Amino acid sequence: KQPVNRYNFSLKIPHFTFSVGDVSPRFDSFSINNTNIRGFYSTYSTKYFRLKTVYGRSKRAIEKGIGESENSFRRNSFGIRTEIGNEKNFQFGFSINKNKDDLSSINRSFYKDENNGDRMAAKDNIVLESDFSFKAFQNRLMLGTEISTSLLNNNINDGIITKEEFEDDYGSNLPFDPKKFESILIINENIQPFKLGRGNLAFRIFMRTMFKQNFFNISYSEIGTSYNALATSSLKQDERKISINDNMYLWKNRIILGLGINYSYDNISSQKESTTGTANYNINFVIRPDYLPVWNFNFSKTASSNDASKNPIDQTTGTFSTGISYKVMNIPFSPTTFTLRYNLFDYSDNTSSNKLKRNTLSLNSKSEFQSLPLVISGNYSFSKNDYKMVKDQMSDFTSFGLKADFVLFEKKMKPFISLKLSTFDGDIDQQFVQHYAIGTGYNILTNTYISCDFSLKTYSNNDNNIENFRRTAGKVRIVQKF
Repeated sequence: KQPVNRYNFSLKIPHFTFSVGDVSPRFDSFSINNTNIRGFYSTYSTKYFRLKTVYGRSKRAIEKGIGESENSFRRNSFGIRTEIGNEKNFQFGFSINKNKDDLSSINRSFYKDENNGDRMAAKDNIVLESDFSFKAFQNRLMLGTEISTSLLNNNINDGIITKEEFEDDYGSNLPFDPKKFESILIINENIQPFKLGRGNLAFRIFMRTMFKQNFFNISYSEIGTSYNALATSSLKQDERKISINDNMYLWKNRIILGLGINYSYDNISSQKESTTGTANYNINFVIRPDYLPVWNFNFSKTASSNDASKNPIDQTTGTFSTGISYKVMNIPFSPTTFTLRYNLFDYSDNTSSNKLKRNTLSLNSKSEFQSLPLVISGNYSFSKNDYKMVKDQMSDFTSFGLKADFVLFEKKMKPFISLKLSTFDGDIDQQFVQHYAIGTGYNILTNTYISCDFSLKTYSNNDNNIENFRRTAGKVRIVQKF
């Protein structure tokens, strides 16, 4: 499987940072965005110029067994980004990202059969992106745009197609020799798209304003049918989306009111038989008067539907939550903040009558001891799930947790210890999860900090012992400032 452990060493000096190990850089929305890359990442920054570079492995090679779905090539990722301009006023950025599977990383028998057929396909991908942002009125107004284009080869197992082969197969002349571009992108019949156009573009325009305690944000984005970026997660192809959000801060920030509307639909290329639209609206309200409990309210509803005659979609999801929080000062030795919250999740599929309703009640506390360097946090939650699918099914989830944080040696050392116990019951397998953790952080010198922690997680299923496991994890982090 792909690695779950993370290792990182970083060096930071004025204008320059360098990291080795696991990094998750963000260049922009459409090229490199929160994908773990094991390699190196560096940044160089001045007032009017910034340079970012990353190179490493975004996928490891796996030889699980011939024909196994877990098999994968090692994927090498490279990215470089330049930014010109003052971040406080204007900025122009340009990014290049290259992702390519390494055929030599696994044995040929894993991706080719005896008849030279493909068992799995290596990919090659290149992405070019540019963006511009403008800020005015002390950052109270921001305008920006991003545009990106990509090419993806879904199968490079047999290498490039020659100019002569292309002319023989497709009966037309190719204005360039694919061999000359082999180091940039493997070109053959599996290129997507073969002809460049709007389908391999992605763009976004946005505006943000902050006037009179009102934060307003509007954006519009479009991702083409053939746009692919292998170093970016959560990109949905063939989709248009508009988002409008407004947050108002009233009564000297004692009241916060948030409103949002998001609408998206696919099939922008009109190549599908149906179009699916998704609309979401949400309301958030917080009131926090002086010396009184803080109360919050949140409501969100999402509806998705299409116009298909076969496999229609008609789904709605609603969430409602409310909570109250108050700090009790007259508890001897340890003023404590209590938070009580209720959450309702409601999902229904009107085409199949499938429904899920979840009610959750939680209580949290945080005690800060006055005569001891100790903070104790506790939480308890209970959920009841009601499934109405092929058959009705009820299930319960209960969770209890405690954590103790210490501050010692003039705040130089910060040890902690925690535990969390969870149970699942009802018309499902009876399950029990235990999670224990212990660790500490210590400022060795003014600019040197070290932290380490160790955790143990156990899972037991009383109805299926095969799923039981016991997992340990450790982490060490060293920070040196210059």
